Amino acid sequence: MLIAVPAAHAQFDEFAMIDAGLEPSPDYPMPVSHHAGFISPQDPPWSFDAEFLGLIRNDKHTIIFAPGPVAERIVMQSDSMGGLRLAVSKSLGHARGQTQAGVWEAGVVWGQDENRYLVGFEDWIVESQLTTIEANGGLESTVFGVRTRMLVGGRYTFVGDEYYLAAVPGFAVQDDLVEARNHAGYAQGKLALNWEYGRWSIAAALAGGFGLNAAHQAGDVFAVPFVNAYESDEWTHSMLTELTARASVRIFSHTHFQVGFYGLTLSEMASSRRGLGGEGSLDDASYVGLSLGVRQCF
Repeated sequence: MLIAVPAAHAQFDEFAMIDAGLEPSPDYPMPVSHHAGFISPQDPPWSFDAEFLGLIRNDKHTIIFAPGPVAERIVMQSDSMGGLRLAVSKSLGHARGQTQAGVWEAGVVWGQDENRYLVGFEDWIVESQLTTIEANGGLESTVFGVRTRMLVGGRYTFVGDEYYLAAVPGFAVQDDLVEARNHAGYAQGKLALNWEYGRWSIAAALAGGFGLNAAHQAGDVFAVPFVNAYESDEWTHSMLTELTARASVRIFSHTHFQVGFYGLTLSEMASSRRGLGGEGSLDDASYVGLSLGVRQCF
């Protein structure tokens, strides 16, 4: 004897339907949240990103070391900067049929590194630091199948680097040779795009901002027969440009693995490489690198 099983009780795989580009039937409604964020349709409105960053800064500096008849050129640069990017995002929700929704987000990027160079009998240490904190709000919509965020907000950024000098290589006690500190605040706008296909997605975002930077420089100028110390502080305008791109895949129902590119440029920054011979001019600070991490929705 055959027993008919009502279709309403049949089981279906909503994720397989998404991957196949199929729409669920009225008998099997797919859970759809009010989230218009850069994640799959069935994800809840909150999302949290945690990524590891590997960044390189444009702070190369060449010194000439000439203890004898042949001069040696030594190129010093802070090492590949290891850091973290943390971000949280919340869709404010929208009614069914509406094409726009409010959204807010906040994030922080942090990184630090150092590199050592042996110059004669002296140990030179180059250290660099980056911290940037932002908060944005705006609207999210879908245009030609691409989810689009248009946001405005603010950002605080700290950029610092130092050159240390140890007369005896390997010793932990070093003298400060030169240091640079920048505390900058920006008003910014951001455009973010996201394209999804099944469990895969590609996202890109471009941010630009304008603000003020409090630049600090201090150090020692070696001269015969003594050392001259200097210190300066100034306020200057600064511009910010940030570009990010990510590819992600959903590995669990609300968990996404993502890999991407990160780039950041800040104008009018004080840098230690410019201050080795005295108070230096301001310079651009640029960072480029890769990101690797996860996004969790809840």
